[in-house]
Amino acid sequence: GASDGGGGLMTIGRLTRQKRVHVAIEALAALRARGCDTRLTIVGDGPERARLELLVQHESLETHVRFTGAVSPDAVPALLTDADVFVFPARQEGFGLAVAEALMAGVPIVVASDGGGVLDIAQPGSGVEIVEPDDPHALAGAVERVLGDAQARLHARTLGEEWRARLAPTTVATQLLATLEGACRQ
Repeated sequence: GASDGGGGLMTIGRLTRQKRVHVAIEALAALRARGCDTRLTIVGDGPERARLELLVQHESLETHVRFTGAVSPDAVPALLTDADVFVFPARQEGFGLAVAEALMAGVPIVVASDGGGVLDIAQPGSGVEIVEPDDPHALAGAVERVLGDAQARLHARTLGEEWRARLAPTTVATQLLATLEGACRQ
């Protein structure tokens, strides 16, 4: 389903240092200090959860941050249906399926410039912001730009449809078969 927004920021992933979810929490604090009344949903669990919960308390964001814990992959599309912006400050990701899923739901994204494979998905333009890593103020500024861009959701949805077509089982199978046939001929 496509997101209608209204639910604030969202991030999805295993809660490890590599995901840098603390940057999203600090960006939320910066946004709220600037008068942006939004909240953050953190989907996932992992070894950093306790530290992140302490950071939320330290920033006095308890009523503005929700931890869902781990969810099944089937639950992700439903969670994305009310997200305004998908923030993904992780470094050196592989493919970044959660980012592709956000775009497929029509949710604009903000990712870190050292995001690894995520940058193959996140082509800069309306609906996509790429920010310097480990900089909560840059992340907050990018979120503000996306929220202020009337076309961001439409562009994200268009990018998501392109990814949906590229990742369709028949498309992937056809590409794999062509690759295998080419390898067999050599």
